[in-house]
Amino acid sequence: MMGTVSPNTDGVEIDVDRTDIDLSAGYYVHPNVGLFLGYKMATEDVTLSIPGLSVELEREFSGPAFGVTGISYRGYEGSPFRSV
Repeated sequence: MMGTVSPNTDGVEIDVDRTDIDLSAGYYVHPNVGLFLGYKMATEDVTLSIPGLSVELEREFSGPAFGVTGISYRGYEGSPFRSV
């Protein structure tokens, strides 16, 4: 995602560039319970420009993702199933 925000203040400009990557895979170990593993990486580049000054910020977040997912029987209000 890229974007430029130009507030009403003359000469002030903010540029943002963000990239996300998500990889995941899972397996239901029981009809109602599943496990998943994955990896997430996000990078963000922000530039703030003011007349006579420019500030750049670069950040990167990355790491493993894991968890449990499931379905429980609700038995009312429309659909009998819901995600947990």
